[in-house]
Amino acid sequence: MKKMFATLTITLMTLLGGFSAFAADVSSQVAADGGAGVGITVKLLLQGMLGIFVVMGLIYLVIVLLNKATGNKSKSEKEEK
Repeated sequence: MKKMFATLTITLMTLLGGFSAFAADVSSQVAADGGAGVGITVKLLLQGMLGIFVVMGLIYLVIVLLNKATGNKSKSEKEEK
């Protein structure tokens, strides 16, 4: 159980660490354009929205995996016994 939790934690930290690469990409795009144009703004908006949904999906996945790992039963399963 502890080993699985440690593996999940390391995986999440690795994935989230990859998002820091976008910061340098944004700076170079704005500098190359001479300012933040509409196209770059929309592109950054979409990247941010996609990033939010990816993180939400990862959090949901971790919750589901932890529920399966701990063996918590729902109320209906408890009432049947």
